[in-house]
Amino acid sequence: MNRIHPFTRFFFPLFLFFVFASPCNSAQQQVYSLVKSLQEKFSHAKSLEGDFSLTLHGLQNASGPVLLKANGRVFVLDTNLRMETIMHSIFKNGKQINMHVLFLFKDNTLWEKAKMLSSDSENFFLGKMDANALMQAFPQLFHGNNFLDFLNPAAGVTQLNPEKTNILGEAVLGVDKTKTVLLESPPWLLSQALNFPIQTDNPTIASIHMWVGTENGISYQTTLVDKNGKTWMRFVFTRLRVNPRLSPGLFLFSPPKDAQVIDLTPFMIELFRKTLQGMEKGAKTP
Repeated sequence: MNRIHPFTRFFFPLFLFFVFASPCNSAQQQVYSLVKSLQEKFSHAKSLEGDFSLTLHGLQNASGPVLLKANGRVFVLDTNLRMETIMHSIFKNGKQINMHVLFLFKDNTLWEKAKMLSSDSENFFLGKMDANALMQAFPQLFHGNNFLDFLNPAAGVTQLNPEKTNILGEAVLGVDKTKTVLLESPPWLLSQALNFPIQTDNPTIASIHMWVGTENGISYQTTLVDKNGKTWMRFVFTRLRVNPRLSPGLFLFSPPKDAQVIDLTPFMIELFRKTLQGMEKGAKTP
């Protein structure tokens, strides 16, 4: 049956929060110089390897609010990305769904393979998306036709608009004592645009907070905060290695024989179009 897997409806929109983090306006020269410097430093990271965790509150489905928790590993080499994760969807009634999910991006094609862990069945969901089609449909969103920075959660600094970014302070993270600067940027009203409601007194996301390494420009931690100060999404990298030697074989993928492949491209184009419409509506709202 040719339909979008429910997991895709939840996880794919998360990527949008990293790319649509900041509208344009004026700012201090100090902030502008810092962000540009961090973006330049990040350009030297040709490969990455690290573990991550994700916590997301307030997703909705027919059964009510869902708490999403995920742990996984990500590899990046040149223009390729591989992300594997175990994802736990926890429902209000105590029910839990556990899935193994693989995302692989190579040659401007994004593959998604998802399988239920609680099932003895060999059935799985397999989808793919044509990044070129998405970039052609929305050229204003992808500078230099770089889709990898859009997907790569470590590349958050590349998506910041220096003229709309604030410096909140500095922090030392993890056992490696990584020095970071905490940056704040106002996101667009994506919760409304994506029909992605958040369980808070005020569902409007007020800001995105990003802890960026001062030596390498890598986004080690990203959170989304609502107007009440509640964090509803947190993405954290741990044990991140910069410029490790990675095998190109990590990024090879062949669909299993006779597997039904769902084309996610029309779904994503419609999702982007809906998001942009919501952004425009939000920008006009006083």
